[in-house]
Amino acid sequence: MSSSLTGPSKINNPPCVGYLFWETPDERSVIERQSHWAPISDIIQSMSDLYKQVERYVIDSYSTDGVLSSRGKHLLKTRDWLLKIYPDADEAMQIAAVAHDIDSAFIDYKFRGSFSDPVYLTKHQTESARIIGDFLADISADEQLISRVGRLVMCHEVGGDNDQNIIKDADSLGFFDRDMDGFIKKHLGRGTSLELIRQKIVWMYDRISDDNTRHLAEPMYNEALRLLEDYNK
Repeated sequence: MSSSLTGPSKINNPPCVGYLFWETPDERSVIERQSHWAPISDIIQSMSDLYKQVERYVIDSYSTDGVLSSRGKHLLKTRDWLLKIYPDADEAMQIAAVAHDIDSAFIDYKFRGSFSDPVYLTKHQTESARIIGDFLADISADEQLISRVGRLVMCHEVGGDNDQNIIKDADSLGFFDRDMDGFIKKHLGRGTSLELIRQKIVWMYDRISDDNTRHLAEPMYNEALRLLEDYNK
């Protein structure tokens, strides 16, 4: 069952307050290279059937001929990072993490401006909350769960309360835990300037709220800046 992309939202635009997937062994996440951390596969296996329906919807939405796109991989990695930095994340947080960018599967914003432009961020957060809210309603999810997921997704770029900040921070970790060289090349190919890409990288790091999470992101952030600098030579 798929989400309706038209008609009234199931979420009332709340304010911003109050399967492990690796394409190849070489793409194994930074998470899996941290030997002092316990595997997260047990947590994933124990997730609710409702969460698993959402994850399947996300994977299907970002797959072409059985190949998951880079954005789809990012969503799964954000889910993984959430479980690492906050193992007690409830069902709503798990769903918000894996579906926070779901609008990009359906909407092409023809984006060319600043990645942190507030008009774009508001539209992106609102549409993602609407789409996942509609999907959850279609599969008869509890209204309170739909509302909580909406609050989290509506603020995943800018944060707000503690749980919204956790989703935002997991998103930043998922952003850095990627093929950053491929990310840079993709956006250069779209005509994005090196300066705008640098601003995106810096913003994704600077917005992290938690000091421990910032420490986890720092080596990946520094590597991203180093890769970007190579393009200036």
